[in-house]
Amino acid sequence: MSSKLPVRHYLAITVIGFSLLSQALAESVVVSDWQPWSALPESEKQGVAPYCPGGFIAMPLQAETNPEQHFRFDQGQFNQDRSATLNGHVVIQGPNLASEANAVNYQPDGISTLSGEVNFRLPGVAFSSDEAEISIEGYYAQLKRAEFVLAEQDLHGQADSIERQSERRFRANDIAFTRCAPSSNAWRIRAARLDIDNEEQIARAWHSRVEVQNIPVLYLPYVSFPLNDQARTGFLIPTFGSGYYQEYYLHLAPNYDATLAANYVGQQGLYGHTEFRFLTEHHNGITNLGVSLTEPDSQDLDRDTRDYAFEHRQSGELTDWLGYDLQTRWVSHKDYDVEITPGANKEIEYNRTAVNLTAKTGQATSKAGVTYLTPVSDSSKLFDELQSRFSVKQSVYSLSILQENHWAHEGLTVAPASYELIRQPQITLGWAPGAILGNLQLNQTGQYSRFRRDLSDEQINALAGSERTLATETQRTDTNTRLTYPLQAGPVKLTPTVEGLYAFYRRDNETDLNVADTYGENSLHQASWRSSLDLSATLPWQSQSVEHRVKPRIYWAYSPFIEQNGPILDAEAEDNFTLFSRSRFTSVDRVGDLNRLSTQLAYEVSPIGQSYPAFSTSLRKGLKLSQERLTLTGVDAIDSNWQTEYSPWVMGAEVKPSDRLTLSASGDLDHEQTTFNRFDLNLDFRPSERVFANAHWEKTDDYHALSAGAYFPIRQNVALIGYGELATRDDQPEWRDYQPTQLLAGIDIDSCCWNIRFALLETSAAEDEDGAPVFLEQSTIAPYFEVTLKGIGAGAGTIENILERLDFGYAGRLFNSR
Repeated sequence: MSSKLPVRHYLAITVIGFSLLSQALAESVVVSDWQPWSALPESEKQGVAPYCPGGFIAMPLQAETNPEQHFRFDQGQFNQDRSATLNGHVVIQGPNLASEANAVNYQPDGISTLSGEVNFRLPGVAFSSDEAEISIEGYYAQLKRAEFVLAEQDLHGQADSIERQSERRFRANDIAFTRCAPSSNAWRIRAARLDIDNEEQIARAWHSRVEVQNIPVLYLPYVSFPLNDQARTGFLIPTFGSGYYQEYYLHLAPNYDATLAANYVGQQGLYGHTEFRFLTEHHNGITNLGVSLTEPDSQDLDRDTRDYAFEHRQSGELTDWLGYDLQTRWVSHKDYDVEITPGANKEIEYNRTAVNLTAKTGQATSKAGVTYLTPVSDSSKLFDELQSRFSVKQSVYSLSILQENHWAHEGLTVAPASYELIRQPQITLGWAPGAILGNLQLNQTGQYSRFRRDLSDEQINALAGSERTLATETQRTDTNTRLTYPLQAGPVKLTPTVEGLYAFYRRDNETDLNVADTYGENSLHQASWRSSLDLSATLPWQSQSVEHRVKPRIYWAYSPFIEQNGPILDAEAEDNFTLFSRSRFTSVDRVGDLNRLSTQLAYEVSPIGQSYPAFSTSLRKGLKLSQERLTLTGVDAIDSNWQTEYSPWVMGAEVKPSDRLTLSASGDLDHEQTTFNRFDLNLDFRPSERVFANAHWEKTDDYHALSAGAYFPIRQNVALIGYGELATRDDQPEWRDYQPTQLLAGIDIDSCCWNIRFALLETSAAEDEDGAPVFLEQSTIAPYFEVTLKGIGAGAGTIENILERLDFGYAGRLFNSR
C-alpha cells in the first residue's frame, strides 16, 4: 500500500516499507503530455491541423479552492523539526501544483530537494529534470538538466537550468526550444538565456541562434515573442526575393502601435518605412511614411530629390455632435507606387489633402469639407485645385454650397485658354415633402451657379481680340420640379413621372468686350419638360419543389423637341444608348428631345427554401421612337429617311448549382449583326471561405482580356496560388496577339511548426488615366519568399499585400491553424 498524509499532520516518526510494489515512475513531460492527433479532445482538434502528428495536452491539477497539500510515497522518515526524507515514487500535490520524484528531502519552511526523474507541473507549464529544488509553501523552484512543455503555445525544449522566480515568471539558461513535434528537428532556437513572463505573456531570449535541421542559420543577440495572440513588440515576418522587406513592430500601448521597416527594392535601392496607428475613445488614425535611404542603383532612376511617400488618415468626434475625417497623401513622383509597391500599376497625378466635418444637431445634418490637389512633381497636370463644400439637410429641406478655385502650379506659366470653367460658387436648394396629395409626390430643386475661369487680373488685362471671351463669366439659375404618382395593384407597379425644367443665363465680361454683340444677347431663358412611365411586376408561381419568378419591366421616357441656345457650362452628352434613362445630357444646359422605350424581361428559378436563385437570366432592349435632333452645339436637320433605332440586345445569365459554384455571362449583341459589342464571361468556384478558383473573359470593341486566378490545396498542407491576365487592343485578335499584363505564381507549404510561401510576380503593363493597360516594352519579374516559424513569427508580409492588391478573390491564408 501507499501512504497519503496531509503535510500539516506529519509527526516525528519513522515509517518504512509502506508499499512493497512501487508504481512506475512518470515519463518525461515531453513524452507524457504529447498526444497523437487522433487522441486529442475535439475542442483541441479545432486548432490543430489534421496533418500534424499531435499536440500537447496539459494534465489536470488540483483545484486552487482546495488548499491542502498531500504527499504519496513508498518510504519515509520524519523528524522532530517536521522535515522528512521520502523515497520511492514520491507524489506531491497541492493547489495548482503537482510533482513527482524518486526521492524528496522535505523542508517545511525552506527549500525541499527532489531528485531522480523529477516531474514538476504548474498551470500551463510542465517540467522534467534529474534534480530540482522547490518551495512547497512558496513559488520558488529550480530544475537542472530540465525538459519543459508550454501546452497552450505548443512549445517544448530543454535547458541546463530553469528557475521559477515568481508565480508567473521563469528563467532558463542554455536553452533550446521549438514548436515542432518531439520527433522533428525542423527548427529550434538555442539561447544563452530565456525569460518567460506568463503575466505579460511574453518571452525574451538573449544570444540566440535559429537552427534549421540542426544547422545554425541566423544569430540574434536579442529576440522577444508573444506567448499568445496579443500584439507584442518584435520582428515580423520578413520577405526575401528580388529585394528584402523586414518589419519591426512596436506595441507601444493597447491603443497605439508603430511599425518600422527596411525595404530593399532592387534597382531603387534601400527604403525606410514607418507606420503609426492609434485608437482612442473619440479618435483613430494611421500615419505612413516611406523615404529612400540610398541612391538608386540604376542611372535611369537618378533624381534630384529623395523619394518619399507620406500618408495620414484620421477620423473621430470633436464633440458629441461634431465629427471629422482627414485624409492626405503626398509622394515625391508619380511612379512611386509602381516602383516600390509590388503589384501596383497606377500612376499618381496629384498630391491630395481632404478635411471633412459632419455635425448632427436635432433633425439637421450639416457637412463641410475642403479638398486640395496639387500636381506631383513630374505630373503633366497644370493646376493646383481647391474645392470647398458645405451642405445641410433638415427634414424635407436641403442646402448645399460648392466653391472651386484653381491656379497655375508653382513654376508653371499656363496660357489663359488652358483654364477651364469652374463654379464660384454653386448653391443648391432642395425641397422634398414627399406625398402632398394622396400618392402624389413632389421633389423641388433650385440652383444658382456662377461659372468663370479663375484668371488673375494681370492675365485678364493682357487678353486681346477673341481671347477676351475667356474672361466671360456666366450666371445660371435653374429649377427642377418633379411629380411622381406611384401606383401598385398586387404584383404590378406603375410609376408615372413628369418634370419641369427652367434655366436662366446671364453673361458678363471683365474686359471691354461687348457681350450682346459677341453672343447675341446678355441673358436668355430656356424651359423644357420631360416625362417617364415605369411599369414593372414580379410574377411568382411554384411547380412541385421549384419556385419561378418572372419580372417584366417597360419604361417609356419622353421629352419634346425645344430649341435651346444656352451656353454649355457643365453639360456632356451620353453617347451610348443608355436604357432606363430619362435624359441624354448631364445637366440642364441641354434637355434633349427624347422618345425612347426600354424593356426588360427577367426570369429566376430556385428550389423552394433556397435563399438564392439556381438560375437567372435577363434580356433588355431599347428603341428610339423618334429622331433626336438636339446636340451640344446646335440642332440636326430633320431626316426624312430616319427610322426607328434599336439598342443592342443586352443579355445576362447566371447559373448557380450550389452556393460554391457560379457561372455568369453578360453581353451586348448588336441589333443587326451577330457580333457582340461587349461580352463578359465569369466562372467562380469557392468550395470554402478561402479556397477559390475563377476565370474571366472580357471583350469590348477595342479591348480583349483573359484572366484566371486560384488558391487551392493540392495536399493537406500544400496549396498553389496563381493569377494571370492577358490582354490586347487588337480589334480581331488571335491568340498570339494577347500580351501578359500581370502574372503571379506561388506555393504555400504549411506544417505544424513552420510555414513557407514563395511567389513570382511578373508585371508587363501599367494603367493610363482611364484605367486601361499600357503595355511596357520590358516586363519585370520579382521573386518573393517568406518563412514563418510558428509560435514566434507574426505579421502579414509582402506576399499578403500583393495578393490583396491584385483583387482576384483572395480572402486570406488558407492554412490558419494554431
